Amino acid sequence: MKLIDFKQEGAFDALREKMGTNDYGSFELFDPARHITWQEKERFLKEWCVINGSNLHGHKDHLAYKNTHIFAAHENKAHFAYCDQIKKWVSQGRLPEVKATLKLDLLKSLQPCEYCLHSVGYQGFDVYRHRHKEYNEKILEDFDLLEYLGKYPK
Repeated sequence: MKLIDFKQEGAFDALREKMGTNDYGSFELFDPARHITWQEKERFLKEWCVINGSNLHGHKDHLAYKNTHIFAAHENKAHFAYCDQIKKWVSQGRLPEVKATLKLDLLKSLQPCEYCLHSVGYQGFDVYRHRHKEYNEKILEDFDLLEYLGKYPK
């Protein structure tokens, strides 16, 4: 079987010209610096894994590590969004390591992070408005992270 040499194919040259480029470009199938490996994913699905806190970032309203949504534990709080508290700790270098997982059962014993609730706008929760203190306390008391994750897919 003879493979087509796309660098010698006139139709592709015309397309590149239309796009305004002379470069051929490249495609990177997998980059372990940006993509989670299957070994990492297997570990995250089984247990808490310690990762560098500076590797956390936001993806939409979720907390992410590389290209994967992740859950983190810090100071007995469950973090599920790239909230203001995580951003602050990362920017100040105060989060050198953080426990992360994809195993939901491990989150049961943790309190939800108030800043994460604020970040996702959960039922009007506002961590910065102190006049809503009673409302916020009720939300925190009734909030079930596993139920929330079931209703609001990643």
